[in-house]
Formats: sequence, structure tokens, C-alpha cells
Amino acid sequence: MIEEGDYEAGKRILLQLAKGNDGRADKELESAAERRNDYSALFDLAEAGYAPAQFEIGFTWLLHGDKDGLHYLIKAANQGLADAQDRLADYYLEGKVAPADQAEAKRLYMLAAAQGHHHAQFVLHDLSLKQKDYKEAYYWVRISTEGRSYPMRIHWTGDCQGEARRLGDILPKRDKAATEQKAAKFLETNNLLTNP
Repeated sequence: MIEEGDYEAGKRILLQLAKGNDGRADKELESAAERRNDYSALFDLAEAGYAPAQFEIGFTWLLHGDKDGLHYLIKAANQGLADAQDRLADYYLEGKVAPADQAEAKRLYMLAAAQGHHHAQFVLHDLSLKQKDYKEAYYWVRISTEGRSYPMRIHWTGDCQGEARRLGDILPKRDKAATEQKAAKFLETNNLLTNP
């Protein structure tokens, strides 16, 4: 635990933990930011390249209407942070905070989905449905129900399983089987299987 008031030592510890990415950094980060009662410690970490801090600053600033937060969100997404990729994709899809760019949104959703981000997987399902690509929609809903995913998975699983059955019923059998094989390969390749 970082001693209260020793923010420089805390920052050094957080940066060391961030390099090791063992999960303790996130807890220490929250604790330090709460005690500091401002974002200067978080900002220092973001400037040092710690992706979770970049995401936190970017997302928080954007929530408060400060479009400079987009800069930090992009940095976190470029480092491969799935939450940042997913949120940035949302913004590109909406076209409000970032310029509307459906191709970039889909690219970012794909990156997040490959890391098991359930929301990104389900959005890819929705985008496929809107394009009437039922085979691709079935693919993404299968991945989101069968893989080890984002914590919201528990909440969405029932909806996803129902959707998978519905889409599976309208696909020809050979398309359904091929899509299931493709989904299984994706899950295995990206180490997202529930029981590896």
C-alpha cells in the first residue's frame, strides 16, 4: 500500500507495477487517485504511457465534455487496451465525440473482440444484423456466448444464447456448421475458450 502523502513514491511503485501488469497497479491507482482528490497522479501515469490511466483520464474528460480526452483514449486504444478500443469504437460509430467512421469503429471493435471484450463482440453482431449478414451476426453471437469474455457476459448470456438459436434457425445447415467452426477457431486462436 502506498503511504498517504507520499505521492512520488506511489507514482514510482505504480509505474513499476504497470510494467509488470499484475493487476495490483489498478488497485493502487484507484487508491492514490481517491486520496489525492484530483487527477494529477493519474495524469502523470497517463503521460508516462500507462494505458489504464490514459483510458481513465480520456473517458472521464470526455464524460465531462472535454474533447481533449479523445487524445488519451486514442493512446490507450493504440496500446491495445480492450476497454479503450471498445469505447473509442463507440465514439467513431456515434460520430459525436470523434468523426463518424464506421470502418475505424469496426476495426477497433474487432481488436477488442479478439481480446474477449463482450460488448465489442455483441456490437459486431448488431452491425452484421443491420447489414443483413446473418452468417456474420451468428458468428459473433456464438463467440460472445461461448468464449471467456467481458464481465457483462453473465448479464448478456441469456440474450445471446436466444439470439444464437434464432439466427442458427434461419441459416442453412452448412452455413451454420461452417460458422460454428470459424467461431471455435477464433476462440481457440485468441485463447478465449471458457475451458482452455
